[in-house]
Amino acid sequence: MARIDRAAGLADTDITVSGIAQRDGRFLCIDEQTSLGSVINLPGGHIDTGETPDQAIVREFMEETCWVFRPTGFIGAYLWYDDHRQRQYVRLVYCGDAIEHDASARRDPVVTHVAWRERDELLEQSHRLRAPVVLHSIDDYLTGQRQRIAIPNPGDAQRLLDELRPIVRQL
Repeated sequence: MARIDRAAGLADTDITVSGIAQRDGRFLCIDEQTSLGSVINLPGGHIDTGETPDQAIVREFMEETCWVFRPTGFIGAYLWYDDHRQRQYVRLVYCGDAIEHDASARRDPVVTHVAWRERDELLEQSHRLRAPVVLHSIDDYLTGQRQRIAIPNPGDAQRLLDELRPIVRQL
């Protein structure tokens, strides 16, 4: 798990990734079981040691949906504070294509359901969203927002923070 240290300006901030895949006006979402119950989220998760963020989103997308994800763009970085966990997160959001479903793959056991959902359905169920970044990043995707940024390996936390600072959207 990548963390930006206090010297970098964001104490104990977890850096996560998520992916937006759209097909026929619907977005691939997961339902996952948490300590707060079942929530709706975009596929994604933490960056493993030695992984780049784009490698992490491909791996996490497969683990949570059994779909092969091919990133095509970077939407942005979103900073939010989770009151329940008392943790701060920066979520790096990619867009791309869900190109192939692997029916033989085993899904992460906390994921209880995978579904293609319309944006309006997500808005109606906003009380069930894992984080505000789910709807904000989909809206940014729909307006065509794309960032051009070279995201380094998160092992270099200071460089990562320097690259993200101008584009982080605080929620």
